[in-house]
This record gives sequence, C-alpha cells and structure tokens, in this order.
Amino acid sequence: MHKQIKMKIKIFPLTADATAAAATAATAMKQQRKHKMPEICSWLIVAAAAVSASWLTLSRSLVAAQDAHDVDSEMHQHHLDLLHHQQQQQHSDFIIGESEERDHIAHHLAEMQNHEELLEDIREDTVVNVIPEKVFSLEHTLFDLPKFGELLQNVTVPVGREAVLQCVVDNLQTYKIAWLRVDTQTILTIQNHVITKNHRMSITHAEKRAWILRIRDVKESDKGWYMCQINTDPMKSQVGYLDVVVPPDILDYPTSTDMVIREGSNVTLKCAATGSPTPTITWRREGGELIPLPNGAEAIAYNGSFLTIAKVNRLNMGAYLCIASNGIPPTVSKRVMLIVHFPPMIWIQNQLVGAALAQNISLECQSEAYPKSINYWMKNDTIIVPVMLLL
Repeated sequence: MHKQIKMKIKIFPLTADATAAAATAATAMKQQRKHKMPEICSWLIVAAAAVSASWLTLSRSLVAAQDAHDVDSEMHQHHLDLLHHQQQQQHSDFIIGESEERDHIAHHLAEMQNHEELLEDIREDTVVNVIPEKVFSLEHTLFDLPKFGELLQNVTVPVGREAVLQCVVDNLQTYKIAWLRVDTQTILTIQNHVITKNHRMSITHAEKRAWILRIRDVKESDKGWYMCQINTDPMKSQVGYLDVVVPPDILDYPTSTDMVIREGSNVTLKCAATGSPTPTITWRREGGELIPLPNGAEAIAYNGSFLTIAKVNRLNMGAYLCIASNGIPPTVSKRVMLIVHFPPMIWIQNQLVGAALAQNISLECQSEAYPKSINYWMKNDTIIVPVMLLL
C-alpha cells in the first residue's frame, strides 16, 4: 500500500526547454494512466521536469553571461594595448594631440564601465529569477525505515508454563521480522512462518505492530537470550532474556534417610535439592526442639546442606526436617529420623518397701533404653515371671 504524498510545485515562465520538459511529463502521465502506475510516479515526473527545465535555463543564462564577460575582458585588453601603443607614438612625427587622445580614451573607459555594470545586473537578475527558492516540498517522507516501538522485555516463566516474547515494530512496510535464539544462532521464525522444528514454538501477529513468539510447556533448556531482528541495511535488532524458574525438588540421593547411630558418636545429616534459582536448605526439628550446632551452641534452625552433630546423645534423637526453598512455590521438605542407640538405664523410686504380714505390695522398676529393653525380676538368682509380682 502506497502513502498519499502531497507535493507543492512552484511554476516559473516556461522556456523552450521547459516546454519540452513539460511535454515529456505530460506524456509520462498518460503512460501512468495507461499502465495504472501509482499516482506518486506522475507527480515525481512533473516535479523532475520542472526542476530540469529551470536548471537548464539557469545553466544557459550563466554561460551567456560568462561569454559576455569574456568579450568584455578582450575589449578592455585591446584598449589597454591601444593606449600603450599611442603612448609610444608621442615622440613620433605623427603625434595625435594629447588632449584629444585623452578625451577619447576616457570616453571609451566610461562606456566599458557602463557595460560592466549592465553585465553585473544581468547576472543578478538571472540568478534571482531563474533559480527557484524551493521547487517542491514533500509533506511526508517517502520511505521511513521501520523502528522498534517498544523495548523487548525480559520474561520469567515457571517451568511447564507458556512463555510469551513480544516484539513491537512500527512502519514495517515490506521488511521482514525474524526471531532467533542467540546462544545457538538458530532462526526460529520469519514473518508468520515457523522455521524451527520445535513444535512447542509458534508465532502470532497482533495489532499489526506486535510479533509474538510463544513457547508452550517451557523447559529449563529454553532459558537464554532471544533476538527480534528486522532485515534493514544495516540490520536492526534487540534482544530479551527468557528466564525459566524451577521450584525446588529434594533429591533422594545424596539426601540422608533415617539414620541409626550409637550414643556418643558423631553424625552428619545431608540434604540435596535442585531448582532455579538454586534453593536454600534449612534444618529444623519436627517438634521445635533446639538443634545442636557444630560450635556447641543450639538454635531453632540451621541453614546449610550438611548438619553435623558431635557426640550424639539420646536427647538428640528425633525427626529432623530438611526444607528447600527458592522463592518459587511450592517449598518442599523431607523428614529424616535420627535414631540413637543407647544401653538401658534403670532407676527405682523406692528401694525399700515395707508391709504388714499378709498385706499386698508392689515393687516398681523403671528403665530407659533404645532399642527397648527386656526387663525381668530375679530373687536369689532365680528369674521371677511376670515382671511385676504381687506378694
């Protein structure tokens, strides 16, 4: 589609050359109507004819002025030679009267000065009247190059979602738009055509300005720089970054599973997680108890992939939570059970119990151990069953 272009043409008196140029322009306009050429072509032809005629007239006027100046210079030199010759004849027998000769020369020099002034007037009149101040003006530029209407924005998309990259171009005309993957130098799309074999990519053209690259089911491998390019000379382009974020995921290996350790030993709990951005690891105890730190202090939480407990005791036994987070929901956690083996510990509240004859009594023994201990009573090196004996 061609723009409508308005032109203003200043008309000057036509010379023979201008008349011929106008006739040529008229013939060209007939050809334009016959072959249905764009209206702009006929306007340009008329303008070109007017300009050519004006400049041709100017050129010839200046040549004529220059020729007149050359003739005038020759006449001036001739009279100077004549004056010099007459001065040499002053001592000859045939001397022309000095007063008469001077009057003759002065008269001729005055005529030369008048001729020079007339020639200068002709030059000024030619320049002023032949050269137009402005032959024609265009109210609109014929061919504006395309330009980007907006900056290409960086995009952040969670993995598995759809990424949308938008390139806005004004005044594209007949130029082409292409999308490229910068790191691999891969052409993805040209205009409305998808070049890449990646079936997850598509191109849409909205509002005649926006060229939108869509990537469905985004993968972490899609992360990188993308370029929107216009095939002008020189090429115009802008780039945007697609960041694919991945929620955290705790790896089964090398993350610790439930652990059994003997009391007094050292133990290290491990937690590994993936995600983008890289997740942070936090350790907490399930019941909210304090966590013994490597420096001997205790805290509610500990940040780090490795939690080391020195000289584990039975009080450290319980469930520990490995929590991974990177700002991308959901946050995930894994429960690691720390089991501490320790030998039985027995205590008796009342070591001496008294009772009257024929009265029932109860002997009570408490023990603590892991694994659970087997408790029994003995009397005179003989095992008494059951454990609790009523006498």
